[in-house]
Amino acid sequence: MIAAISFMGGMALFLMSTVTLARAMGFVIRGAVRSRLYRASVPTGFVVGTAATAAVQSSTLVSVVLLSLVEAGAMEMGPAFAAVVGANVGTTVTAGLAGLRPTVLGWAALAAGLVVLVAAHRRGGGSERQARYDGPLRQAMTGLALFAFSGTVLGLEVIAESSEVAFGSHNVGRLLSLASANTLAGFVGGAAVTATVHSSSLVTVMLVNLVNQGALPLEAALAMMLGSNVGTCFTPLAASVPSGRKARALAVANTMFNLAGSLAFLPVLGPFADWLRSWVPAPGMQLAAGHMVFNVATAAAVLPFCRAVMAMFGAGSAGSPGSAGTARRAGSRRGKKGAHDYASGRGPRHSPGAHRVSSGVEFRPSGAGRVGSRG
Repeated sequence: MIAAISFMGGMALFLMSTVTLARAMGFVIRGAVRSRLYRASVPTGFVVGTAATAAVQSSTLVSVVLLSLVEAGAMEMGPAFAAVVGANVGTTVTAGLAGLRPTVLGWAALAAGLVVLVAAHRRGGGSERQARYDGPLRQAMTGLALFAFSGTVLGLEVIAESSEVAFGSHNVGRLLSLASANTLAGFVGGAAVTATVHSSSLVTVMLVNLVNQGALPLEAALAMMLGSNVGTCFTPLAASVPSGRKARALAVANTMFNLAGSLAFLPVLGPFADWLRSWVPAPGMQLAAGHMVFNVATAAAVLPFCRAVMAMFGAGSAGSPGSAGTARRAGSRRGKKGAHDYASGRGPRHSPGAHRVSSGVEFRPSGAGRVGSRG
């Protein structure tokens, strides 16, 4: 009962933090930074996703941050999908673990957010324009984004701990052993266990240990590893539910990509396992090598088509009518046209009377009377 309450609390913290993170990043990432990030290429997105996941050893965390960037309109869909694919490859890089856990990043972000919020409070005051745009408000939103990132990481940690209390590592290992009856059962079991413990890295490590101990044949472990790649998509899917259409499209595309790649490998697991045994001596290393080969092969197959894949799921690419870049360009054209109309003494065709702009000053077309303040 306590574990269930802890699980629900962790899930609530995680979901609220992901929504807050998207809103705060949408405010903080503006101007040249937003433009540069939005114009990132597909190869750049792939490299960034791989490197970030190799550093923090959590493809789930990286995927959730990418959903927030997409929801904030700061990253185009094609490169974002490439970064998610890169996150899958990044999970195979375990040499950089070195004791660094994602939870450490959560506490560090919490401390940094507190420092930034205190600094923003001390900078309060000044002109109204500075307070609204360039000063403490933007700094406070940066602190809020750090707090939200911390909540995302710590929420995942609470979920993982409550799942471990409920099942226990020994029971999870026993469940994985039972699921090795056949290939399909192993695939479903790997997906279910990973969706429960919210960590494909943990499941992969346990599978390597079971293979080394002789408790699992390599073919069954490979099937479970493929299922684990699908099960790890559950958390990003849950995080996308309260988000916008583009974030949901990215989460669904990630799930379908992992599912399609896993189903493509399932029929050839026997020859694949034999090939791994032919050049990798240790059983545990054979599974680790198979994990790496699978992720690299599926990534290489989909990378040239990242933008087309996102278009299939209804997410517009840069320059499409629904993209943030087009909306900004259209708004810029409307703003320039309006400025030209006011400068030449012409109002918009549909409104010949007085017009107000965001500065609070009322303008009238040439010859229509005086210019006065709003009031």
